[in-house]
Amino acid sequence: MKYQVTLALILTVTCGTPATADTAAGLAAYQRGDYAKALKEYSAAAAEGDLAAYSGLGMLYEHGFGVAKDESQAAVWFRKAADRGSADGESNLGTMYLMGHGVPQDDQMAFAWFSKAAAQGDSGAEFNLGMLYHLGRGVPRDESQAFVWYQKAAVQGLPPAQYSVGQDYAFGTGVQADDAMAFGWYEKAADQGLPSAEADLGVMYVTGRGGMQNDAEAVSWFRKSAIQGYPLGLLDLAQAYLVGRGVSQDYGAAFVMLSLAANAGLNQAALLRDRVAPMLTTGQMAEAKTTIAAWHPGAALPGAM
Repeated sequence: MKYQVTLALILTVTCGTPATADTAAGLAAYQRGDYAKALKEYSAAAAEGDLAAYSGLGMLYEHGFGVAKDESQAAVWFRKAADRGSADGESNLGTMYLMGHGVPQDDQMAFAWFSKAAAQGDSGAEFNLGMLYHLGRGVPRDESQAFVWYQKAAVQGLPPAQYSVGQDYAFGTGVQADDAMAFGWYEKAADQGLPSAEADLGVMYVTGRGGMQNDAEAVSWFRKSAIQGYPLGLLDLAQAYLVGRGVSQDYGAAFVMLSLAANAGLNQAALLRDRVAPMLTTGQMAEAKTTIAAWHPGAALPGAM
């Protein structure tokens, strides 16, 4: 299994403060992809001082949805909400400082704003605090504190936090190692479709750590992860096909998945792909190249189930 920490871009679009009818309509429009309508409704609500509308407008400007992308303007709207105590605004402004979007990059400012939002129970801010403690950004590195904040967010159902708690239990980082607890948290995140958790849950099934050893179940989780285009999921599934563990051996299918993982930048997949290539016939190689060229995340992958 692999310990990974990625800078989070957790921006909140739901509102933790009472919203006007205009804001509710703006959120509904945002969720269905009608950004012009969302902009109109959020603007009307913002004119009335609605805090949730401020954050909504910030989201639109941050991503350029329904309006020209303008990260500085996004930060202005997030700050309006944050300065009036909105947890959404505080969390979103923290993310802007963390990434240096629309404001100067500043880990300490990010930490300060995440702390304010986390004090109000914002799960994204809790997760981001855990990440900052883990990386030692804006605050001295403290794995125990990282675990505390990851767990707070995980209990609220945030998949990246659930995965991070699973990682901490798997490797004994900030908490005593416990395979059963790692398995349980991976499973929670995997059940919500997080590809990294799906891949690592599959590894737990392969090794039997934290639960029953089951190769077929492992392959099932590897496939869920791989179909989303997650490089390590593709690698794990390819290796199952190479050795015929939990699935029938299939060098052609393995080559396809290794190639896709390599194309996503996974060097170890590229090395293994080059070792597998001579095992394919000319016909198998032609078919594999056609599949690789046409494949996209969400599409079916080759090989027997």
